Amino acid sequence: MRCEDLVGLIIDYTEGNMSPVLRKEFERHIGDCSSCVAFFDTYKKTSEITRTICCEDIPPDVKDRLKLFLKKNIR
Repeated sequence: MRCEDLVGLIIDYTEGNMSPVLRKEFERHIGDCSSCVAFFDTYKKTSEITRTICCEDIPPDVKDRLKLFLKKNIR
């Protein structure tokens, strides 16, 4: 497994939607690759943090700027 492959499979891994064989290969790669460990740890922490954010926590001016940014940049 290459690092690029791991990135594409990270959601399946964290949600438990991966075959046992692929899961073993994923875990073997994580065990050997410090860069992927750092990426995976950051992904998990980001997921944890975003689950705690509520819409009410985002100030209205930030919401407006985000909406404007997305409208301009999503094609």
